[in-house]
Amino acid sequence: MTGQPALHYRLNVQQAVHLLCRTGDLRHQDRPVATAREGSEAHRQIQQSWPEDVAAEQGVKQTFTRDEFKLTLRGRLDGVADKTDALEIIEIKTLRHAPDLLPEGIQRRHQLQILLYARLWLMENPGGMDRRVRLTLVYFDISEQKSSASTEALTEQALIELTEPLLASLIDWFADLTLHRKQRNTFLSELSFPYPDFRLGQRELAEQVYRAIRDPAPLLLEAPTGSGKSLATLFPALKALAQGHIDQVVITTAKLANQEAAIAAVALLGIPRGKLRTLQLTAQDRVCQADSVCNLADCPRQTGFFERLPGALEDCLAEGFLGTEQLTAISLQQDLCPHGLQSMLIPWCDLVIGDYNYVFSPTVRNDFNFSINKTAILVDEAHNLPDRARDLFSASLRSRDYQQLQRQLNTPSSALAVASRKLAKEIRKQTVKSALEDSEPANVNRLQAALNKAVENFSACAESWLLKPHDLVSTVDVATVRTVETGLQQALQWLSICESAADDYACLTEVAEPQESLDLFTRHPRKRSEKSADKTVHLRCLSPARMLQPYLKASRTTVLFSATMTPPWYYQRLLGFPDNARKQRLRSPFSPNNLKLTVLPQINMRAAERSAQLPLLPALIASVYYAKPGNYWVFTPSFEYQKALAAQFAERHPDIEVISQVPGASRQDKDAFLQKFSSHSKSVGFTVLGGTFGESVDLPGDKLVGVIILGPGIPQMNRINECIAKYFSRQNLSGFDYAYKLPGWQKVVQAAGRVIRTEQDRGVVILADDRFLQPGYRELYPPHWQAETCSDMQFLESTIKQFWDNDEQTTST
Repeated sequence: MTGQPALHYRLNVQQAVHLLCRTGDLRHQDRPVATAREGSEAHRQIQQSWPEDVAAEQGVKQTFTRDEFKLTLRGRLDGVADKTDALEIIEIKTLRHAPDLLPEGIQRRHQLQILLYARLWLMENPGGMDRRVRLTLVYFDISEQKSSASTEALTEQALIELTEPLLASLIDWFADLTLHRKQRNTFLSELSFPYPDFRLGQRELAEQVYRAIRDPAPLLLEAPTGSGKSLATLFPALKALAQGHIDQVVITTAKLANQEAAIAAVALLGIPRGKLRTLQLTAQDRVCQADSVCNLADCPRQTGFFERLPGALEDCLAEGFLGTEQLTAISLQQDLCPHGLQSMLIPWCDLVIGDYNYVFSPTVRNDFNFSINKTAILVDEAHNLPDRARDLFSASLRSRDYQQLQRQLNTPSSALAVASRKLAKEIRKQTVKSALEDSEPANVNRLQAALNKAVENFSACAESWLLKPHDLVSTVDVATVRTVETGLQQALQWLSICESAADDYACLTEVAEPQESLDLFTRHPRKRSEKSADKTVHLRCLSPARMLQPYLKASRTTVLFSATMTPPWYYQRLLGFPDNARKQRLRSPFSPNNLKLTVLPQINMRAAERSAQLPLLPALIASVYYAKPGNYWVFTPSFEYQKALAAQFAERHPDIEVISQVPGASRQDKDAFLQKFSSHSKSVGFTVLGGTFGESVDLPGDKLVGVIILGPGIPQMNRINECIAKYFSRQNLSGFDYAYKLPGWQKVVQAAGRVIRTEQDRGVVILADDRFLQPGYRELYPPHWQAETCSDMQFLESTIKQFWDNDEQTTST
């Protein structure tokens, strides 16, 4: 451990309380219930009422130094009155309910927080041991605009005696963490790459990632599919970890398959147990046990959670690798909620692997982790991030949800039932006219203000209802609790997003009849009756750049990598990357001669012409197939089109096995679809461009020898996409490119990337549409694409057959 720099940890008092409090249920964690604006207004209102001898917003900081680490604890006191004979520390908490409803666990956290504030103040401003100290907690109910206070009095000596064990426990925790990190860094500094050498282009990729972490600057990295990105990004990140440039690596992905690839890369490194704490983050519906005792209303694994947490943390951190199975096993041994335990482990693990939600969602992200650790974020398949981020920073309210809640309560006159009814009514009012098309801005603003007031009122009533004891014996009551919690979550999301919304948002409305499934935001919905219509109002994020800024700045660096990061300026602007962001496009490790890429300009897959192309396409697919029978995929623009095309092809070519993607398929259905394409099968698969099989699918060798891509993947023209186009047009940019062309192109490159997965693979890609020859598309081609144009369908089969014949001649030679 000698020669390594001393570690310096920094955390605020609220974060320290997060570690120290061992009281309460999991579902009763202290969380913000007011928006930032409401909290600031409440603080200002209370502080303005104080006498002149009370100082507001006073900072405190203390650094504790040990042999191999420093711990700096800081905070900001809402109010301090420091006199010779007495000291008063004041802390303000905003609520949406009466203070007497606060659970014991939250009360204890508030008490610990003000206790530590007082101790830090005394360490900077010591007085006499007999001096009286008053700890005053002020609770402000923003729904009633009322405040109440509780005060605890003690001497300075008593306060020191109470806080000394707390500080000692905190220091012991970071001493253990320091010991682990020193040992980890020593081991990782000697870690070797698991293969004798890097694949072509892989070393350059690894070097780029290491430099981005060592000399912090965001990196946008394009590396072709099959180039070993998982290992080539993980290995340099661990080396940077060993050098102390970062404390933690977070690999975040859009799909489970990419998480599994990252976990496989970890396994390749052969790291012994306990040397690297690796945590796989798993969705609650997959990690929690679906047994009779697990429900949202009364789960014994959540009750008393924090009392049993220390033992589980110790067991988990000693384990080293914490996949879903390992985490669940330890959780059940300790009788703890696995999903809750998972969230507590995030700050103390060296490598965290999980979905985008855990890094970029304002409601799921663990902010404590990113504030206490210097973190490098590796974003896999980053071309998915813009759309996912738009979803994470959007909010919706649906009238039917709150009408259902009102009916479930069976108490029409209760405060929550009345609030639910009023909120449903305001949602219906908001949809009287479309905020984009017909409404005058002033009218929309008035409706918006009324809607927000109804949301705030519902949130206050829902918070109070959930904190009050209820009879939770019947399944109906359990379902009601679930509905209330879901409604409250949506309401708080709405308030948070609404407060942040600016010109990069659009307010959209949707009207649908019950039991009817519609595409979101249809341009001209037909008239529906007021009573039967289900109405939804949306705050839709058009560009996530501004909202992502705090999340990107909270990490040491962010590396985005994908096979489709072209053009880089598109992602840089859309994701809000700074001007100093590095952009790198790596060459393919595979020979361009292994890929036969042909453009068919005689095909027109524009929406108005697609149906006319149907009679031509079966012959096209058959020509490609008969040139060399094997496994091929046809990427279609929609499920409806796929169904019609697959039927015609099967009718004309009954000798060829047809396998079609099923809409709304389960994971088992997806696995079954992929298993039908083996090294011995010769089938044509029909799937949807941009769907579940368009990326993160690895079928090397003869499992997939070619794909036919029908059209450039232009997204459907709807109100969301039109709003996106108009937003970027207002920025003097090409709205069509941002909303349609570039998102579609991502799907094309990803689909084409399913073919060549290893150095030995050979295959064909057919781009069927005249637009692929337009200059605007040609300039987006990856460097390793050597496209040919074939205007003669009869010539197509012979030119592809020649490609395969050359392959056989090379093999025999």
